[in-house]
Amino acid sequence: MGLKSSILLMLLPSCLKIKILNRMGHSIGTNCYIGFSLLDVEHLKLADNSYIGHGNVFNKIKKLTMGQGSRINRWNYFTSSNAFDGRLTLGDCSSISLRHYFDLCSPISIGSNTIVAGIQSVFFTHSKGIDPIDYVKPIAIGDWCYIGSNCNFVPGAKVDSYCFVGMGSVLTKDYSGIQYAMLAGNPANMKKALPRDGKYFQQKWIKHPHMK
Repeated sequence: MGLKSSILLMLLPSCLKIKILNRMGHSIGTNCYIGFSLLDVEHLKLADNSYIGHGNVFNKIKKLTMGQGSRINRWNYFTSSNAFDGRLTLGDCSSISLRHYFDLCSPISIGSNTIVAGIQSVFFTHSKGIDPIDYVKPIAIGDWCYIGSNCNFVPGAKVDSYCFVGMGSVLTKDYSGIQYAMLAGNPANMKKALPRDGKYFQQKWIKHPHMK
């Protein structure tokens, strides 16, 4: 979209902003809301009833996809560069709360009914190594997960569906195949099994404050 256009668009009320975005070729569904956030995004695809609050910054993002009823709350920072495939996918009824940092040099996908809760979690998709020196790897989080405050995800980290991640955990690897589990620690590992018939997992969907 470009920085100048993004700044001008940021100042408009949500209803006018959405009309302009749709005319520009983006795809914004019905009953959506976009607050005063900087949207330097090449392509927006927001399903019905999705919500972007105030104070978010999207810097040089290739594509933002939000599922029905999903929510990005306030003051989050999403960044990439023109050299990388910066894509963020947020599934139906999932949410990102406050003051989190997403490095989108490689895609980050978050499944349906998953909550990135609390504050100050960090998601890095690029880093330095010995051989190769520079590398990028995507991050993936499944359905019905809950990510506590101040968690850190390294490049390539993956969390399977039906997992809770404890506050302050460091996710250092691919945890695929581990479901209905509490992951916690530095580095994170499985601390205990979670009941499959627990009330949290028996919900039809997660209803966020913006949904009537």
